[in-house]
Amino acid sequence: MSLQTFIDTLTGELVPLYKEACEGYWEFTTTGKPEAMERSANADKKMLALWADPARFTEFKQVSAADDKSDPIRSRIAEQLLNDFTGGALTPEEIEDSVKREKEIENDFTTFRALVGGEKRTENWLREQLKTSSDAAFRKEVWEGAKQIGTLVGPKVRELVKARNAIARRLGYTDAWTMRIKLQELDPEQLTSILEQVFEGTKEPWAKFKRGLEAKLSKKYGISTDELYPWHYEDLFFQEAPVLEYSIEKFFEGKNLEAMTKSFYDAIGLEIDNILKRSDLYEREGKQQHAYCMSVDRAEDIRILCNVKPTDYWMSTMLHEFGHGVYDAEIDHSLPFMLRSPAHTLTTEAIAMMMERNVKNPVWLTMYADVPKADAEKAGAIFAENMVAKHLIMARWCLVMVNFERAMYANPDADLDTYWWDLVEKYQEIKRPPNRKNSDWAAKIHLGCSPVYYQNYLLGDLMASQLQYAIKHVVLNGETDVEKAYVSSPKVGAFLKAKVFGPGSRWHWNKLVEFATSEPLTAKAFIAACKNQH
Repeated sequence: MSLQTFIDTLTGELVPLYKEACEGYWEFTTTGKPEAMERSANADKKMLALWADPARFTEFKQVSAADDKSDPIRSRIAEQLLNDFTGGALTPEEIEDSVKREKEIENDFTTFRALVGGEKRTENWLREQLKTSSDAAFRKEVWEGAKQIGTLVGPKVRELVKARNAIARRLGYTDAWTMRIKLQELDPEQLTSILEQVFEGTKEPWAKFKRGLEAKLSKKYGISTDELYPWHYEDLFFQEAPVLEYSIEKFFEGKNLEAMTKSFYDAIGLEIDNILKRSDLYEREGKQQHAYCMSVDRAEDIRILCNVKPTDYWMSTMLHEFGHGVYDAEIDHSLPFMLRSPAHTLTTEAIAMMMERNVKNPVWLTMYADVPKADAEKAGAIFAENMVAKHLIMARWCLVMVNFERAMYANPDADLDTYWWDLVEKYQEIKRPPNRKNSDWAAKIHLGCSPVYYQNYLLGDLMASQLQYAIKHVVLNGETDVEKAYVSSPKVGAFLKAKVFGPGSRWHWNKLVEFATSEPLTAKAFIAACKNQH
């Protein structure tokens, strides 16, 4: 058998299993029904079994070694298959155990409603209280209510981490974090270097921002800065920019976020009608409370799950998720199935993050949210400052998550509850609550259900800044009004289709970044954005 014949045969088996797994997950997350969870779990097991077949892996290694390497497309697929087979080399017992554990944790998050004031509350409700309430005691109750899920899933996540580590060590890796990083085509040393660049490069703007924020919160609650605790901040993890003093919320009240999203993407030459038709955008009982984008067939069937409310949070989420969607939609469909995906998770996160930034763009607000130009321009300086805050907060939050996850896999029996707050105090500079003994880290769904993922948000943010610079200074060079063209010119969509979306995963992500921006990924443009030096 030739390598090409092997790939063709495998693709024939993979495509229906991939679709079945996607359909199962969609049903599970849109209904929350136990039978849907079971179907989703069974579909996942079939997918895992495909990669876990040792005879197939042996055959792949043989045909790959014999290939003449003359076809770059075939060679690239072989690179990816090596990672898939290596990471997927699970025994039937390991597959059963892994899927059972992961689905149980995900189901806990899907069905969880925090108990606050004697009533069950949705995540949207919790988020809204932390944005609007000025009652510090009530805010503390809301924050603690949101962390109840950590008590429930914390022990389960620890055991799942141990199970993942056992598999990784059997496959020759020190732990599952190291294995997953390498199989994502990331270099642990390069990642560590970039994390340090971000930490060092943001120290000065972070210190300035944090002093200003603490002064405002101290005045708001009538307490000293030493008395500020996590519930005094305006979201559950301090991963989002503070609520603007100049209220942006009013810009979206009563607005149709679907229509605004469509108008924007249409203007820059990226069509989303088909994605909208297939999506599930509004909250209801039993439905997952988060958001995601899924390409069911790596072709036309792309769907988005959201829980939309007419708020700036959900406007940015819509722009973010449809950023993922247009990326999937515009990948060259003539590529083989195995290459019809983004070059890397970080590259699709880059597009999503670049798009969501427009919610704080006064030109975008004027054009798509019908905000009077005078009002938008008046808020422009505040928005610019808030965008800097967004960059800084997200960077520091990612430093917490990535460093915590690496340590969690290194020693899941460690005092993770304490170590979590050690990192929060170091990177976010938020004081831990007195005598706090709770698995607050486990309240973040990614640690159980999207393992070793968070570095992609940070790397994506870096790439988003690099892309934004290239679009404004190269693609739109010569435009009379670059800021307007950035949110309305079809040149933007044409550039993204040709330089980012179209190639799919035919190249390593490093090559794609350089192809699109003419330089490797660095923290340079991101740090400049953090200093408001675009």
